[in-house]
Amino acid sequence: MKRNYNNQILPIIVVLLLVISIAYAVLQTNLEINGTTKISSNTWNVHFTNVQISSGSVSIGDGDSAASIDANNNLKVNFSVTLSVPGDFYEFTVDVVNEGSIDAMIGSINKVLKVDNVIVEEIPDYLNYSVTYANGSEIEPNQLLASNTTKTIKVRLEFRSDIDELPDAATISTSVEPVYIQADDTAVVGNLYNVFKLEAESGSNLVQEYRGGHKDSFTESATHDIYYWYGGVGATIPVDGTPILPVDGIDPATGSSTATSTGSSIDSTVDAYIMNRWNVFFAGFCWQMWRTTDTGGVKLVYNGLPVNGKCELRGDSIGRSFFNENRTSLADIGYMYNPTTLYPTKSEYRYNNSYLYGSDISYSNGVYTLSDTSNSLSANYHYSCNNSTGTCETVRFYYDYANFYYYYIELSNGKLVDDALEDMLWADDVNQQNSTIKNFIDDWYQNNLLEYTSKLEDTIFCDDRTIYDIGGWDSDRDFSELEFYNYGDTLECKNITDQFSMNNPKATLTYPIGLLTIPEARLLSSYNLRKKKDLYMLLTPFKFFSYMAFVGAHSSSDVSADIQPWDTSQYEADVYPTVSLKPGTEYSSGDGSLEHPYVIE
Repeated sequence: MKRNYNNQILPIIVVLLLVISIAYAVLQTNLEINGTTKISSNTWNVHFTNVQISSGSVSIGDGDSAASIDANNNLKVNFSVTLSVPGDFYEFTVDVVNEGSIDAMIGSINKVLKVDNVIVEEIPDYLNYSVTYANGSEIEPNQLLASNTTKTIKVRLEFRSDIDELPDAATISTSVEPVYIQADDTAVVGNLYNVFKLEAESGSNLVQEYRGGHKDSFTESATHDIYYWYGGVGATIPVDGTPILPVDGIDPATGSSTATSTGSSIDSTVDAYIMNRWNVFFAGFCWQMWRTTDTGGVKLVYNGLPVNGKCELRGDSIGRSFFNENRTSLADIGYMYNPTTLYPTKSEYRYNNSYLYGSDISYSNGVYTLSDTSNSLSANYHYSCNNSTGTCETVRFYYDYANFYYYYIELSNGKLVDDALEDMLWADDVNQQNSTIKNFIDDWYQNNLLEYTSKLEDTIFCDDRTIYDIGGWDSDRDFSELEFYNYGDTLECKNITDQFSMNNPKATLTYPIGLLTIPEARLLSSYNLRKKKDLYMLLTPFKFFSYMAFVGAHSSSDVSADIQPWDTSQYEADVYPTVSLKPGTEYSSGDGSLEHPYVIE
């Protein structure tokens, strides 16, 4: 692009007047019926406060004046600046606060732009000029400013540096008047999905757009981009006056972590900032916004009851639960399972070298026969009739060895090991009975969220039982554990029987609630952000070792710890359920902070 910088650079004088006009109906009534009517004392008080000049703005020269609230009128902001060189800009934020007891909303927005005292319809091509909220969203009619809440407006004027020729000197006058009136049922509140979208578009890297595989609805096609809280390396904190609160393990003054090991991806100041931005108050509980769905919903993770009217950094869980209690089957890995096909694990101390062990089996007339036999139970010799003849009606399949014990399942009626895996993990009728943790979550939902069901979307909760490494369950391999998860971060749920949804006949949820998956937990780059008050259960199967089924879990004890396996049958862990708010869900007040979470009515 041609740039003509040979001419003398002439000043652009910019004068802006930002005014709030107020109009509202006088509240008056005459009552002529028996009884007494009291009109409570209410106040109307909407005004400007707290002007903050952004770093990098041009200095105020002779005859100019910095943005400030009019000394005689707190509904008016005045400033006058000179932009002399392409690239110069002046930017500031100012709070619009409703300190009255009556909710307000924007009735209209009156804008006037003059160049050399002549009204123009379009912004000159040498000037960038915007008046938005601090997060970049547009100021539009009917937007709510609830009582005792604040919105921050950002004003920016910039002498564009990508112009072909320098303009003549000009005096530009602008005025913007958001007219606030008493709120009624037409008031528009903020959209939670847009909180993610606007933050992603800001370039701060606090929120990122997800570009991998995904499927969030069993019945609907994807219509929206997915955004998620990220943080970590490369993330920056916008200069908008948002306070950084103390966080356990973080020094807010320096942003450094007090933990011994923090992991290379952690920026503790960013962690603290996010923790003070993603809080939601819904159904009487605090939640954390985790990500959006591909249908436009917003996924929330439970974060406890409010304390003294505000949310906590790490709230209590709904309680502790086993995943699947007192079972020893590979089927225990399921959020639901088929109790008739558990194939319970059994064990044998050492092995009997007088018995035959086969690398394969055949089945005929109700009898299994070993083939390619050996007297040693070892790699490639997984089958046994537990005798020296090599024939039996029920055959053992050994899959693992630990501490001198060999672990096996029993097969009958012609079933092979592949059939057993199918029955326990992927069969069309696999999801017949609730796991212990599903019953625990469903009971909590019925007692606490049932009346809010209409506000939730029927999203998929993925119990991904896809095997990553089959280990010793392959008759051609040595004994070893079976692994489900390999730290891939796809949100796609491949198997229809793993797509738990209220509308999936093969994996039917009672209520639209579940748990975070490992890929969802790992969207956050910082281990510290994933922490809760204690170790908590995730939905994703992790591995099956000897007689123990493990799912993913995350611990609060070590900020450097990634997702870890947790025994589903022997140990309890905290439960932080997750729900997804419907597309288009709006908040009535709040800014996402702990003291002022986004409020969902």
